[in-house]
Amino acid sequence: MVQDLVQTIMNFDLAQTIIFGVIAFVILLANIVVIIYLERKLLGDMQWRLSIMRVGKHGILQPIADGLKFMTKEDIIPRKADRFLFILAPFLFFVPTFMLYTTIPMAENFVAKNVEIGLFLFFAILT
Repeated sequence: MVQDLVQTIMNFDLAQTIIFGVIAFVILLANIVVIIYLERKLLGDMQWRLSIMRVGKHGILQPIADGLKFMTKEDIIPRKADRFLFILAPFLFFVPTFMLYTTIPMAENFVAKNVEIGLFLFFAILT
């Protein structure tokens, strides 16, 4: 049932879609790590300093260490703030942004949501 639903929405096999998404996500993460590493090395050279050298050989694992540190940090919520709304606010900003991509066709038969009024919906979400 779920596979039929996915096939009707995207005209793709479910397994192919999941594999494609995982591969794209891994490539994206690898590129992010490399870009962060190169940026820090370049800025270190421009400022005549050693740059990152503490984690791994030549600081190659520094972006991963930074990611782990970020994930383990404590969330600080002000005392008088509404906890639910404080946590919900970033989602209220990012969800409409990502909803825009559902109306943009990525290939001939690869559309997340095939709507007849896609352009109208795109501008409605955008505003």
